[in-house]
Amino acid sequence: MALISRVPIFEAATTMARALERVLGHDIILQTGPPSFGPPGPELLPEGTTRCIVLPFTSDIVGEITLVVGERFATAMEASNADADLTVAGAPILLAAAETIEPAIHMSVNADFAGEVSTETLLTSVVGDFAGAAILENEERVAAIIVRVVDDAPAPTGSTAPPRPAATPAMPAPAALGAAPVAVMAPVAVAAPADSAPGITLHEFQPLADGHGGLSEPRSLTLLNDVHMEITAELGRCRLKVRDIVALEPGSVIELDKAAGSPIDVLVNGAIVWHGEVVVVDEEFGIRVSEIVVDDA
Repeated sequence: MALISRVPIFEAATTMARALERVLGHDIILQTGPPSFGPPGPELLPEGTTRCIVLPFTSDIVGEITLVVGERFATAMEASNADADLTVAGAPILLAAAETIEPAIHMSVNADFAGEVSTETLLTSVVGDFAGAAILENEERVAAIIVRVVDDAPAPTGSTAPPRPAATPAMPAPAALGAAPVAVMAPVAVAAPADSAPGITLHEFQPLADGHGGLSEPRSLTLLNDVHMEITAELGRCRLKVRDIVALEPGSVIELDKAAGSPIDVLVNGAIVWHGEVVVVDEEFGIRVSEIVVDDA
């Protein structure tokens, strides 16, 4: 119970309510009911027919985050996406709630493993510690968030406590949802390495040569001689408002930030490398380099 009490269920429910509003439309305004801890019951869920989308999480702990919605909200959520799929609409909402919970209890989620389960399965066929909160519209329960946590950490080495029974999952295996199956491996105890294990010797490698970060000899920069670079000569710049740009027409004069006679900036791949002056070569413009810009960085 100590672990489930760390779940910020009210904040997660509020986050879920805001995400639901974005999916259902701006005319929907939702409130968050008081949090509850304990097995979920009908008093927490929307009245009438309900549907559930479950997002499992793993890491140090295992469990699920469940979004329960009434039939009216379920229909609207399905209509919000081209696939007409409740899971597709509900997965981002569950991920938003998971981001709120994650700082309190470290966990890892994958939206590909989200899926729909029956409300009856949620209420009768799973074990663990639960936290939940109703989501209200005009004092009417229209949705709910339920978080289940199962402490599946292995018993410490040398413990005489009997093994705990495996928890019943609240949703089918990922393969049943169309996702790739995930192999779950039992934890294996690894013995600490001994100071002098028999048959094992340590090998000392020779240090790298001084002045080199690798094993190969440094290569000449001539390998880059044939790389093409873009050179741009910039006469000047200015900033205009959109309305001034739209008002430009043939004959308009744009005032630049360079005074007459100032050197031209020459850029290589967007970085200023030289200053120069404009010249004419065979009836074409050219740049005579007058200064090399040295960048210490």
